[in-house]
Amino acid sequence: MVIPIVFAGSKPLEDTDMLDSANGSVGEKARRFRRFNIEYPVMVQYQIGGTNAEVEAVTKNVSIGGILIIISSTIVIPLHAPIKFRICIRQDKAARCIHLAGEGKVVRVERAENKGEVAIAVECDVPITHLEENLTSYPAEYN
Repeated sequence: MVIPIVFAGSKPLEDTDMLDSANGSVGEKARRFRRFNIEYPVMVQYQIGGTNAEVEAVTKNVSIGGILIIISSTIVIPLHAPIKFRICIRQDKAARCIHLAGEGKVVRVERAENKGEVAIAVECDVPITHLEENLTSYPAEYN
């Protein structure tokens, strides 16, 4: 069963919510949804050269409409590539994982703060959802 999830405060922002404090003008890149700076493990599935690939990454921030993930710079996920992802959220190692799932396309790829890593921005096709099912095909740390 898939249940849509809404992050607290994830209402669409109005243009006036993104005012530039210096001159009061609307910011160039107004965000549609509030972002949450959270770091959780995420499994990313994508295709490269017609072959399915899967890589472990970490979220940098998440909103209902997208996600920013950090991966090793040795991994190549091209701009505009469609991807699917599963985030594992848990309070501690003993707690059961809460799975959030989404899919979308890569809209930005840039160097991350740490050398050897890349930040990949994904715009979701539909809001990120909560999965109630156990994902047995994923590694133990994702269940």
